[in-house]
Amino acid sequence: MEARIAKAVEFIQANLDRRLRVGELAALVGLSESRFWHLFGKEMAASPGNYLRAERIHRARTLLETTSLSVKQIAYAVGFDDESHFIRAFRSISGLAPGEFRRRRPQVEFECEN
Repeated sequence: MEARIAKAVEFIQANLDRRLRVGELAALVGLSESRFWHLFGKEMAASPGNYLRAERIHRARTLLETTSLSVKQIAYAVGFDDESHFIRAFRSISGLAPGEFRRRRPQVEFECEN
């Protein structure tokens, strides 16, 4: 992966809870916005906005699987200002609403050795 895009991706993943703008990402890696859009799309096969949205949903899935945070808390933790917008975005990518996803996830059973 191109080093500047790798740096932007690393920054995105570390700041999913923040409102990120393409101009901010472009400036971070020393590119114009138009060049950043072009390189990012070429390297990631997605626009910066679509990539950010997918990463936020991926992180939300992890939080739904590993924490007891409410859907609203998770929405804010992954950068959504509005719970209903988060639910729609999650459903469009995952095919399920966050609550349904949490209820349907496989329950892990632990065996104790004696």
